[in-house]
Amino acid sequence: MGARARDRDHVRDFAREVDAARRAKHWGYGKLASHVGVLADGRTFDAKQMSRLCQATVASLDALLVARLVEVLAPELDPPRAWHAAGLTPPWVTEEDYRRGFAASAQAVGTNRKKDPGEGAPAGRRRPWRLPVAA
Repeated sequence: MGARARDRDHVRDFAREVDAARRAKHWGYGKLASHVGVLADGRTFDAKQMSRLCQATVASLDALLVARLVEVLAPELDPPRAWHAAGLTPPWVTEEDYRRGFAASAQAVGTNRKKDPGEGAPAGRRRPWRLPVAA
């Protein structure tokens, strides 16, 4: 899967989350746009742009917009789920946070050890490390 396809998947997933939260608050696209207001980089959004976002017809997402939408749609929009759906890392997550998360995941799934190819086979029926070569 290419980067462009992954971006489309993230836009679609994030759009579903935002649209569900917007509907839960009983907001239209205009009201959502007014609550988003002006982003730190000076961008503003109108009802049509919010409609395009909620219908997943935007090309990509950026951290400023995701952060603002998470803020205004709380508590209906779950922050960890929204950031994951957007395929972005929240600005406050550090490299050390990633390291701890990866270490915990590796321990949970057991990927930090070498697996015996015969592991899980019934006793007495373990496969040898090397299969015999037919003569």
